[in-house]
Amino acid sequence: MNIDQDNRDKHLNILLPAFTLLEMIIAIIIGSIIITLIYGIFLQIDKTWRLYHKNQEQLNSLLILKKTLQNDLNNSLFAKTFDEKKIILVNDIDSISYTIDTLVIRNSATESDTFNITVSNCHTSFIKHLESQGIVDKILLDIDKPIEIKSVLFKKNYSSSELMNLYQIR
Repeated sequence: MNIDQDNRDKHLNILLPAFTLLEMIIAIIIGSIIITLIYGIFLQIDKTWRLYHKNQEQLNSLLILKKTLQNDLNNSLFAKTFDEKKIILVNDIDSISYTIDTLVIRNSATESDTFNITVSNCHTSFIKHLESQGIVDKILLDIDKPIEIKSVLFKKNYSSSELMNLYQIR
């Protein structure tokens, strides 16, 4: 039995490679710092992506509004306003109204649309000698942030026959 105990003592005295407690603590601290940095980077990327996505949605809404309003202006006989918040586009079939407050709302006989655009101000200019009737030839919308476009101009190009009809109605 003496020989077996000597063999056991020899095996117990062999040093095995291992980490010390200090090395493990340092590894955990370095790992924690790296994970914290990666999480911070992820949060910043997520914040930037959400802002980009919001800007893209507003830009898409603005482009749709621009196309729709310009199309409605071109297809209308005339544009008329009673105040700066409501513009009515009259054509042969029906009339389309745009209510411009903080959002732009389009109402026609068949549908209603809301454009997710924040408008700070709406300016209209009138045709000479038809100001009293509120006949509009230009609409300028001032757009609030966050999109880069500050204002959008819409024009109604009246033909000579349309102008003659408008002056006769007067």
